[in-house]
Amino acid sequence: MANTAILGHSFVTRLERARTGLLDDVLFFGKGGATSTSLIHSDVFKKFMTTDVSKVFLQVAGNEISAMSTLEGIVGNIDQRVLEKPDPPTIIIGSIFYRYRPRGMMATEYNIQVEALNDALARKYRQHPKVYVYAWSLRGLRRLKRSYFVGGVHLNHTITWQFA
Repeated sequence: MANTAILGHSFVTRLERARTGLLDDVLFFGKGGATSTSLIHSDVFKKFMTTDVSKVFLQVAGNEISAMSTLEGIVGNIDQRVLEKPDPPTIIIGSIFYRYRPRGMMATEYNIQVEALNDALARKYRQHPKVYVYAWSLRGLRRLKRSYFVGGVHLNHTITWQFA
């Protein structure tokens, strides 16, 4: 029985395809293009809610950042999703990745919002007993190079494989 689940947007689906033997007992629940709101209403999330795992890694929010979004709204969406499961397992929220071709805004603006959102997540959950924020910078991946992305949005296969 798996004791860990990974839940989120297309990064999770790509991670599942790139996984190695180390992740054989991990359950993957990915939905390409998902926002926190669309994920919660998906069949993927319904399946996730039926699992009994002790740890959940959550990778969302990158698809929600736009010129019109507010940090409070995005953090609030994540907060609601994290706390949905009764008697929640330990939840690790992955920090948001930069993008070089985000939809509807300049990459610089998007990446400034990414930094602010990651800081807001870290502050919000600093004292929480069951929720942690994982800064990808700990793996040397804070400022990903443009060449690491396919189309400026998704991580290429080589970099995704390094995560797996």
